[in-house]
Amino acid sequence: MKCAIITTYPPRECGIATFTEDLFNNMLPNEENFIVAMNDPGEEYDYPEYVKYTIRQEHYNDYIQAASFINEHADICMLQHEFNIFGGNAGIYILSLINRLRIPLVSTLHTVLDEPNDLQKQIIKEISHISRKNILLSQSAADILQSTYEVENEKVSMIRHAVPDIRLDPEKTKQKLGLEGQTVILTFGLINRNKGMETVLKALPEVVKKHPSIKYIMLGKTHPAIKRMFGEEYREYLEKLTDDLDLGEYVRFENRFVDTEELNEYLAATDILITPYLNKAQVSSGPLSFAMGVGAVLMSTPYWHARELLADGRGILFDFRDYEKLSEDLIYLLDKPDVMNSIRNKVRVFGKKITWPIIGEDFHSLMHAELESSKKDKKKNYQKCIDYPEISFYHLKKLTDDTGVLSDAVYGFPRLGHGYHLHHNARALLAASKAYRLNGSKELIPLITTYLSFLQYMQNADGTFKRHLSYNRTVSRENSGDDDTGLVLWALGYLIHHPPENVFQELSKEIFLKTTPLIHDMKDHRGIAYAIMGLFEFMQKFRDDQVIMELLYRLTDELTNRYRENSGNAWKWFGDTVDYDHPVLPLAMFAAGQFKQDKELQSIAIEATDFLTGIMHNDGHFSLIGNREWYHKDGKKSLFDQLPVNAMGMILLYSKAFERTRDKKYFRLMRSCYKWFFGVNDLYINLYDPSTRGCFDGLQADGVNLNQGAESTLALITSGLEIEFAKKHIRKLKDQKK
Repeated sequence: MKCAIITTYPPRECGIATFTEDLFNNMLPNEENFIVAMNDPGEEYDYPEYVKYTIRQEHYNDYIQAASFINEHADICMLQHEFNIFGGNAGIYILSLINRLRIPLVSTLHTVLDEPNDLQKQIIKEISHISRKNILLSQSAADILQSTYEVENEKVSMIRHAVPDIRLDPEKTKQKLGLEGQTVILTFGLINRNKGMETVLKALPEVVKKHPSIKYIMLGKTHPAIKRMFGEEYREYLEKLTDDLDLGEYVRFENRFVDTEELNEYLAATDILITPYLNKAQVSSGPLSFAMGVGAVLMSTPYWHARELLADGRGILFDFRDYEKLSEDLIYLLDKPDVMNSIRNKVRVFGKKITWPIIGEDFHSLMHAELESSKKDKKKNYQKCIDYPEISFYHLKKLTDDTGVLSDAVYGFPRLGHGYHLHHNARALLAASKAYRLNGSKELIPLITTYLSFLQYMQNADGTFKRHLSYNRTVSRENSGDDDTGLVLWALGYLIHHPPENVFQELSKEIFLKTTPLIHDMKDHRGIAYAIMGLFEFMQKFRDDQVIMELLYRLTDELTNRYRENSGNAWKWFGDTVDYDHPVLPLAMFAAGQFKQDKELQSIAIEATDFLTGIMHNDGHFSLIGNREWYHKDGKKSLFDQLPVNAMGMILLYSKAFERTRDKKYFRLMRSCYKWFFGVNDLYINLYDPSTRGCFDGLQADGVNLNQGAESTLALITSGLEIEFAKKHIRKLKDQKK
């Protein structure tokens, strides 16, 4: 068994690193097992030789390359998961790695929150579903994983946090550490405010009055992330508190991250270990587990892992921040050596059952069993199962008032100050019209009325449009550009072709015809493509209109010439840049080719469509062109930010390509692109928000843009509608064959 472990690793100073070092040394290692180590920002380490690969925490491409390395060199992979050791928001980058593994995955989940935020919950659910087994270090963590994250029981395995098998003489060790004749109380680990060490300090003044031989040791340096943000603020507070309470001779600060050998010495010298943590939702504590290896008396606040380990008389619990109760309990224990000895004996008996050699063998057996089981599986180790939601206008209605659709949102709430934009209302009109055509719901008519009325209000006497209307109904002086005007023509043309009632066709046609003179001055390639779509839809209803036909021909010739001028052997495009809503260009060529019955136009459309597919369809999922720097002919594709409108554009394009060619690959690509919204993307995270039924505004380098504006939600709605239209087309083809 060649096993790769993704983790932090010494000499990086981290609890997960120490855990993995012990695991690696006790899981029957061989020369082919190896570590893939996580480096924190700006740091590099002198690792042992069996660390075969490193990942820089905030470098997304490192995760992709690491997956290839692991696939090539390992039979099975283990993930040591903690949110803050991986890159992106809540450590989201790790999903891009594990989704690319072609070998079985087993994950050890060191933090399982009972009240996660949406992103944390998505990440843990994704890891859990991909993993063949999820190892939890306490029963409370296993219970939470099943209840809160809905992970099936057969994928959950509880293996207790192991303890070191320490066999040092306590008195000799105390003498070595300068603690001879003292009762040692220890708290250790990376320090932050959640450790609650001030509770112990406040408890000590009453204790030392009766037992002056005690020495309280705080062993550990400040957590690196905390130190970067706040410096030594918390440690300085503890030092001042020690001085204020006149505890200087009873307290020792050891501001160091000690290696395993020295830690074992401190543990061997410990009489009482205290974990005064402040957060009840802690499902694993290394320090509490470690102390069981020496049979120390255990005292703790009642967080979840402590309640498990200290059950059946293995220690004493005191409430969070309750230093008075802790003081009473300490005096009680120090007054009664027989009670301390009883607790020690119970701790030793329990601790011997979970030493590292035993737990290491448990890990090894589980990994071996999962590897053998995976070989018998006939299907792929993991396939993402998507429960597609129903198409919903719920969030769009929240963004829509009597005037029109508000453009932007803060999270799921309308951002009133940004007002209404022409192009968003045009897209809303197009989506609502498509939905009415699909299902004929009368509830859509008020929306269509609102959006159409907005376009009519925003049109000037000369046919141009005002671009923006503020929430207080102040009209901007800026007129629309080619892309806004073209999008209005597309929405109006569609409504003319598919009106719910004749009155909608009449008003749409009036606005449309008043707009068409603007076409003569269009220069923007995207505006031209939008306009072609609008003219195409208009001509489906009024086939004898020679003026509109001539405009359609002129725009088609313009776009065709741009393609011929810019297209080369490897670059099949209409200019030197692929930018915002780029799929509409080949979509327009398909529409024009359909109207003119021109095979050359369809051939151009197919070439450009396949060109886009080659750029974006990657490793079974869509990796859209990011807008940080649009894709230039001699440049490199930006990965982020990826916009929902471009996913929608590809879906519309593939739907039309399938309709025109009947090649089912385009239907498969359309469905694959739709999955982009639901987590089959570069970060493997959902852009659909089930609570609002809206869509997040984009896929960013560190996660999703949590705002849910009109354009992104309309992109999701329109994409879902197009999927349904394509399904209807397939059923129609099947009926024709019958």
